[in-house]
Parts: sequence; C-alpha cells; structure tokens
Amino acid sequence: MKPKNIFFDKKLISIVIVFIILFVLLSVVYFFFNKKNEINNIYKGSTFEITVPEGWSVATSSILYKDLTVIRENQFSSPLNEDIFLSKEPIIIVVSKSSGTTTLEQYFNKIKTNLVPVSQRPFVKKYQLIDSKEISVNSSKGYLLSVLVDLEFPPSFLEKNSLNFTKDLDKRTMSKTYRSLNLITIKDNKLYTITTMTSADIWSKYEEIFNYVLTNFNP
Repeated sequence: MKPKNIFFDKKLISIVIVFIILFVLLSVVYFFFNKKNEINNIYKGSTFEITVPEGWSVATSSILYKDLTVIRENQFSSPLNEDIFLSKEPIIIVVSKSSGTTTLEQYFNKIKTNLVPVSQRPFVKKYQLIDSKEISVNSSKGYLLSVLVDLEFPPSFLEKNSLNFTKDLDKRTMSKTYRSLNLITIKDNKLYTITTMTSADIWSKYEEIFNYVLTNFNP
C-alpha cells in the first residue's frame, strides 16, 4: 500500500485556503461597491454631476437660471416653493450660470459676506461666516464656505405663505437659525454655487452627507 502524500495534502489545503480568502475579499469589495452605489445616486445636470443621497428627490427649473437644481430629503413637486427656506428640512441647491469676465476670487470676495438666497435677504438678522477654505474641485479651484444665519420673518410674510407651511414649521415662530456649507467654483466659463443647508439645531445630523456631496461635486 502506497503511503499517503502528506506534502500534497498540505499544498492542496493551502491552495483551497487562498481561494477562500480571495473569494471572501472579492465578496466584501463587491458588496461595498454596490452598497455605496445604492446609498449615493448621481444626478447629471446639463454641465455637472452631483451626488444625491438615497431617498432624496430632485427637481429642476430654468425660470431663474439655466440650471437650478433643488435636492430635498422629502418628496415635493416644485423647486420654487415659498417654504423651501422655512422648514427645518435639509436641502441642497445647485445654481449655475455664465461666469462672464468674473474670476473665482472676485466672486468669492463678493459673495462670502452675503451667502443668503435672494428671497431671504430682507429677513437676515445676523450673518456669520464661520470658515472658508480653498479646495480642489475635479482639478479646478473652488472655495468651501461655512455660514450661520439668523432670519426673522414678519407676521405678514408668514401669513402670506401659510398654505406652504410644512409640518415641522411652527406657524408661531418668527425666527430661524440655519447653517449652510457652500461650494463655489468656475469651470469652462460656468460659475457654480452649491448650497447645502438645514436648521442649525440638526446640522450635525447632515454635516457628513453635505461634506460628501460638495467634495464630490463634478462640474
């Protein structure tokens, strides 16, 4: 009777173990990649791409700008509702327009003390630029700005827009403090302003999401 080949058995076992390890690693990579794609969808505008958090909805409009994109956590029908900046709901806004002869530095110096939607500027009680820094945006230069804003609404404004109040807005409340993280960049003569914002008291819940969206913006 021929003796059992112990070496061959050990070699075979080693090969099997290696294949098992490779299979497990490939499975983990595949799961991670697909999970990432499941969580983060990519919305393609006419000249840009932006990450849309899972479950959030996208609406666009060309009434004010060629590209106005509003991304919200809850479903909605129009990106121009009056209650966009009133609710505590997190929101992402992308505006793009021709940069003309404006340089990024010129725009940065102009906008850094006034990063508030035009419709809300009459109600600004306090504006604070928390931080600003230069970053790279897909090989282009950009600025990331963090802002804290106190708004105070008169009763007439609240009454006028009462039909558009959302459930999380107290109709008796006359003020709101929100925080925003904003990205501005210019590429191919297009000026992009991306605003991520929500009520200051729940900012920490969405800060990581907003950072990811802005740092992965692709003009």
